[in-house]
Amino acid sequence: AAAMVSGPDLLLLDEPTAQLDPASEENFMNLLERLHREMGITILMAEHTLERMLGMADFLIVIKKGRIIAFGAVEDCLLHGGMKEGEIGLPVWLPLYLKSEKKRPVPLTFMEAKEWLEGLEDKEILRRESALPKKSPMAAKQEKKPQIAMEAKDVWFEYPEHSGPVLRGMDICLLSGEVLGIVGGNGSGKTTLLKLIAGIAKPDEGKIKVKISEVAFLPQDVEMLFLKDSVAEVLGGGKDAMKAWIGGEKEGEALADRHPYDLSGGEKQLLALSLLLRSSADKKILLLDEPTRGLDLQWKRRLANLIASLQSEGKTILLVTHDLEFAEAVTDRIALLFHGEIVECEDTEEFIKRGYFYTTARERLLK
Repeated sequence: AAAMVSGPDLLLLDEPTAQLDPASEENFMNLLERLHREMGITILMAEHTLERMLGMADFLIVIKKGRIIAFGAVEDCLLHGGMKEGEIGLPVWLPLYLKSEKKRPVPLTFMEAKEWLEGLEDKEILRRESALPKKSPMAAKQEKKPQIAMEAKDVWFEYPEHSGPVLRGMDICLLSGEVLGIVGGNGSGKTTLLKLIAGIAKPDEGKIKVKISEVAFLPQDVEMLFLKDSVAEVLGGGKDAMKAWIGGEKEGEALADRHPYDLSGGEKQLLALSLLLRSSADKKILLLDEPTRGLDLQWKRRLANLIASLQSEGKTILLVTHDLEFAEAVTDRIALLFHGEIVECEDTEEFIKRGYFYTTARERLLK
């Protein structure tokens, strides 16, 4: 809204949907389409996730390592742009289509993809295609009585400036050794829940049973963690500081002397994750608030593998996310937080299959 006050002819958007829940993202994209169609505004948008954007775009620009590797009409870029599978976050159906068809018209919208799938004999092939690694079964599920790492009972919380409670008698438990995902609309109380578990705030009513000394917290606003003037100093300084970089020392050296605030959004996220892992080796519970924010597909893969590795080491992880594809890849259970209450909590596979808004594009196509 603020960007539109001056009545611009050109609107520049940098990952505008990164922190929006699925329903809000759909409303936002519909608004952009109206601004373009009814007001003639030119829109240039940078995005990692293209599922909703390709159908409304006239042109596509693909950048790799500072160079444009594809530029032109969307179909031309997809068919002849030389993009390698897995380099960018294409809609789930496109890699399969481009492998098998490679002809026009390319299905760019959800409905076009659904029509194309109707003509396939084996629709389940889409379920077997995945851009992210498959989740392995949780060892804790095989235990008769898994231990509880954190339990919240009848938790109420209200910020002084709010007109009502953010959390309303909320109950949830986190099993030792599991990865639990929390999803829900913007403002539903997800970040507030993590702050209460981390001990940053206290419930007005109810109880949270957890050992605060065993908890490490990655906040949504990662810049609050950067108290030094260079990446290397944030990671402890000294000649071995960049060994803590999540992508490896060699990859991190190029960023060592840069100020944390000069990094891209994704690089800031990686720095915060690196700092968290460096400083929380003795922590048993990791709280991650939108850890994939600003990350491209390749880094989401690496993060998914890292979370799997941490879980195999015995870490218990609670993550808040709007990225249902990522949640499907890394979590054992998913809980839906609505209006301050947990209204659903199920095994990930069942949650994804039953969901409508809170599901993956793959499942919506197969319904």
